[in-house]
Amino acid sequence: MLNVMRRVALVGGALLLLAVGAWPAWGDTPTPAPDGPTPGAAMSLGGNLLVNPNFEDGFSQREDGAVNVALGWKPWYVMDARNEYARRPEWSREFLGLPSIRVLHGDFGQKVFNSWAVHDAGIYQTVTDVPIGATLEFSVWVQVWSSECDNICISPADGAQGCRGLTNGDYAVMIGIDPQGRAPTARGVALPDGIVWSEARTDAYDRWVQLTVRAIAQSDTVTVYTRSKPRIAVKHNDSYWDTADLRVIGSPTDAWPPTVAPRPAVPLPPPTVGPAPGPTPTVVPPTPAPDTPAKGCWEGIPDGGFESAGDWRVGPGGMVEVSTVRAKEGQSALRLGGPAPATGMLAEAWHDVTIPADVNRATLRFWVRRSADGPDSPAPIAAGQPLSRQSVAVEMGDGSPIAYALRPARVNDGDWQRVEMDLTSYRGQTLRVRFQVTGTPGDTLRMEVDGVSVEMCRPNNARDRAKQAATILPRVNDGQQGGRGVRLGWLRASQTQPGTNPFPDECNATAFEFVELENFGPPVNLDGWTLSDAAGNSYTLPYVTLAPGYRVRVWTGAGPDFVGPTIADFHAGLDSEMWSDHGDTVTLRDPYGNVVTQYRYAWDR
Repeated sequence: MLNVMRRVALVGGALLLLAVGAWPAWGDTPTPAPDGPTPGAAMSLGGNLLVNPNFEDGFSQREDGAVNVALGWKPWYVMDARNEYARRPEWSREFLGLPSIRVLHGDFGQKVFNSWAVHDAGIYQTVTDVPIGATLEFSVWVQVWSSECDNICISPADGAQGCRGLTNGDYAVMIGIDPQGRAPTARGVALPDGIVWSEARTDAYDRWVQLTVRAIAQSDTVTVYTRSKPRIAVKHNDSYWDTADLRVIGSPTDAWPPTVAPRPAVPLPPPTVGPAPGPTPTVVPPTPAPDTPAKGCWEGIPDGGFESAGDWRVGPGGMVEVSTVRAKEGQSALRLGGPAPATGMLAEAWHDVTIPADVNRATLRFWVRRSADGPDSPAPIAAGQPLSRQSVAVEMGDGSPIAYALRPARVNDGDWQRVEMDLTSYRGQTLRVRFQVTGTPGDTLRMEVDGVSVEMCRPNNARDRAKQAATILPRVNDGQQGGRGVRLGWLRASQTQPGTNPFPDECNATAFEFVELENFGPPVNLDGWTLSDAAGNSYTLPYVTLAPGYRVRVWTGAGPDFVGPTIADFHAGLDSEMWSDHGDTVTLRDPYGNVVTQYRYAWDR
């Protein structure tokens, strides 16, 4: 196997079980979240309100060497004098490097732990300028390692292989929101009353679990908490936290569920004139976003639900309408296509949006449902292939293409699909989002679209704004023509000796195997590119734009994917190792099969 920074820690030590009495009370009864629909990307009214939410922006040593907490966060713990095994835990920076294996995204995470003891502790952060009465959602990913023995891959239940007859620490984790913004009055004392807690989870052993809780802000300041609490004092009682998120999902005036008054279908503005079959439309200046804040988030396409005509434009081919028949959100949705006439079909609609130079996040989201008579071809359609296809392109404001949110394909979705694309790399530019259906004579293709959104966010503090101001990117070359302009390098490449496995037998080695790329050239979009080994195993990358210095990491095993501002983590979901111990060739190809870069290695010691 090619082991790119494979992780393991094998620590010797005696095995001892210290059982305690009944489960100590949490001290706070979980409060049900407010009634309402399960929030999703379409409901988001704002960006992440937290400082250093991914723990990538530094840590600070506090008090003694046992307290190392991410910047922007503070430690807390509660002592239980009734429990002789209760101790103040330690807080440390978790780094994705030997011997660590428990970082979800990026290079760092927050660890809270103690040994041969139990604790009730975590970290917290207070957030200001929150709309009073707004519905908030707080989420964090967490993983637990709790074990009597030193097998770093497993938190055993009774009788588990490699730790027979022993057990884990019966470890619970949860998160909370104080809707009044109160913080602990001192270390070691009880937390404030009135915190809204999520359900306590006891199933986060050796896997990432996302905790989520919602509350209604009762003040313009709220405080969020993570909490870990093992019940049994075993040798290793560790929790690992990563990728936190706090955002407004409902304004104070929102009703649950939101209601939209019925209205008749609204015709789109008349098409602009342009040559067929690939018109370059007249540039329509985008409508300025209303009440654009100095910080926080706002919507760049205010009419993305097609409940009003707005500034959408359509091509000269016709076959575009706003329909009230089948809408995903509200009363209306956009419909493109149908039976192609004898002259062929070109149905398209587009909207322009300007991404300010000082934003730290811009995200395109939309719902789409595609249908086609006859068989579909879900694989991307390359140039020169039949013209019957549906696509969603991102272009410069003059109509020249950059990349695809949905690559051209002939697809029957069956149901609505949610699509999300990171536009942050295009700061300082005007973009055009184009929905398009083309068809050969006699063919029938359709595409329905709803809930189009470009959410843009400015940093919440002066330091972050200054950092973002220096990262404006030039016009993007997505490298989809034979990799032109692409300069990618392999990072952290290393090998293990053939036939050896540094992990205990109970470990799933695929969980710790990855390859990592960094872009040393101009921005490049990797949508549809493939990563393969010499045996023909391959993984197709989803959409991700690599800015200069941006990294992408592909793990062999399963796990949640993340796209962050400087690094993306994707998972191939394979059950067996992809990279051979005896030497292999790692190949990156563009969507047309052209080799962009290769990394060859062999065991020669």
